[in-house]
Amino acid sequence: MEKTKKGKNNFYIKFLLAVSVIIYFIFGFNHLTKFITSDEHYWVYDRVPQYWEAISNRKWKKTRINDKPGITLAYVSGIGLLWDKTPRDHMIKDDTTLSAYHSERTEKLNLTFRLPILIFNGFFVLVLFWLIKKVTENDWIALLSSVLMLLSPILLGISQIVNPDSLLWGFSTASIFAFLAFIKTSTPPHQYEKNNDINISEQLHDKNKQHWCGGKRKFAILSSIFLGLALLTKYVAAILFPFLFLVILFYFLLTLSDQIGNTEKSKKKILELSVAYFAIVAGSLAVFSFLMPAVFIKSKHLWKGTIGYEGLGYIFWIVVVLNILLIVDSLYFNSQIISFLLKKLKFLKNILPRIIYTLLIILTLFVLANWISGNSIVNLEHIEFDKRDATSFNILPVYQKLILEHKPLIFSLTPLVLISILYIWIKSVFKPTKHELVIFSLSLFIVIFQAAMIKSGLLATVRYSIMLYPLVMILAAIGIYDFLSMPKLRKKIRWRVVIPVVMLISTVSLWLCSPFYFNYTNSLLPKKYLITGAWGYGGYEAAQYLNSLPDAENLTVWTDYHGFCEFFKGKCITKYRFELDQYPVDYYVLTRRGEIRYYYQYKSYRTSERFIDAYKYYDGITEPEWKLEIGDRPGNFVKVFKKVDN
Repeated sequence: MEKTKKGKNNFYIKFLLAVSVIIYFIFGFNHLTKFITSDEHYWVYDRVPQYWEAISNRKWKKTRINDKPGITLAYVSGIGLLWDKTPRDHMIKDDTTLSAYHSERTEKLNLTFRLPILIFNGFFVLVLFWLIKKVTENDWIALLSSVLMLLSPILLGISQIVNPDSLLWGFSTASIFAFLAFIKTSTPPHQYEKNNDINISEQLHDKNKQHWCGGKRKFAILSSIFLGLALLTKYVAAILFPFLFLVILFYFLLTLSDQIGNTEKSKKKILELSVAYFAIVAGSLAVFSFLMPAVFIKSKHLWKGTIGYEGLGYIFWIVVVLNILLIVDSLYFNSQIISFLLKKLKFLKNILPRIIYTLLIILTLFVLANWISGNSIVNLEHIEFDKRDATSFNILPVYQKLILEHKPLIFSLTPLVLISILYIWIKSVFKPTKHELVIFSLSLFIVIFQAAMIKSGLLATVRYSIMLYPLVMILAAIGIYDFLSMPKLRKKIRWRVVIPVVMLISTVSLWLCSPFYFNYTNSLLPKKYLITGAWGYGGYEAAQYLNSLPDAENLTVWTDYHGFCEFFKGKCITKYRFELDQYPVDYYVLTRRGEIRYYYQYKSYRTSERFIDAYKYYDGITEPEWKLEIGDRPGNFVKVFKKVDN
């Protein structure tokens, strides 16, 4: 009977997972071809073709196509080269002033290079489902996590864009959870002897899985491969090197502080994980080198792109020394030193997680209260989310920097996810759950990531923080499961009903922000504030308006940002200085981000007779012929103005 019930649950879980993937594709196909973001043309026209041309011609030096480096993008999006071998031919004219495109070809080109990313990410979530299931040993948490990721407006939105960030979130999450799965399958049975809150029968693995030559080795290999792919996607993944080591240390503190050094098995555990860490790092570097052969021509690309990225080098060497000491202590001193230290630091296993959770709770609630109240607590309105002037950000106190780093994450989460993560953090402050290692590890990563942003002098945006979103979705899934598993609710709850309700709520969030998914901002943020710019959204719609005008092919339009010209039938200008008499402008297409860029140029060239006079259309006095407000936020606009004669 129990076996039949389990079989039905498995079928139902697979069915709901399949439905979630279908919903993901339904929304993902919507508007997929009808926008262009600022950097996509670099990847589609030049970088992706360059990689495959370099491979074909064995010009290994040229396989380093960018400092990101975006190699995985060349593999996934590069599939489009099978159908369009010359994407640069999309451009008809690109002289020093005018640009013109085969506008009728734009949508097909977008589909060709974006569809592989959308499909890849949709099915890669199935890999994440499997890994999360292995770590949590809970089908429903794995399913909830997958549903929240698949139906996240931000993750769906980035999956529509030819940009390294579109793949970074999947590979980085897979590396973390493969690593946690490796630790999980390495867990000694006696760790649970003193924990009455954990059901031993649910946690223990078959003894055959405890051997290095058995099933657990595959997770170490997978973590290594995914880490290498994450590094090949974007160098910021180098933050995983110290993070994974910290996870090992917390694992020792959480599970072995009472028994470590007392048994031969504990000694082997330390040695095994320490050696495995080096193996995972080495494997990731091998993957990195194999897929970007330029490192064999210039070895500095390997260093700067991985362990030496943005000042991480000295941190990595500290980790190396500490890990070597663990190995030496295990081999020659029977783990007595680490045993002594862990016993002395045992108190931290309860205090440290609570500090991290409390910090995140306070940060989250403060961000919500401050912006909902119109910055009445701490006025940070003068620091725009896309502020490029690092000076004004760097002079702020650390606590204000943390607030600003946390803001875009909080206001880009759906209310369901936001409430769920707050619940699991608050719950974990008072009583740890059986998923303590996962909750702490993911929460710690959020803090480390935001601290690293501060150290680098960077103000977080939604895109820069993309690695955090799948981790937050998993935390939210654990929160939902934990809340509904309380004794008073457990008997009343039917997971076959709960999951569809979560899917429905998530689908509504997608529907409300459709088709501009990546601009999703929850309703808690007042309309006058922004956490992300249009980033190319709205350009297609503006072009459609102008294309509908008589003789559109002969119109000349000046625009201050990307995403319009490729869809417009006529001639397009994006330069700030040109011969105004030679190229008379008929219309202006203006955006918020473009306005910032324009006035930056205006400071230097306003007296030049060749400088475009767009300032008179930014003043808010002249009414636009057409406008679009992304997300119904007046500050996030795309406007079309007809030229007004002086």
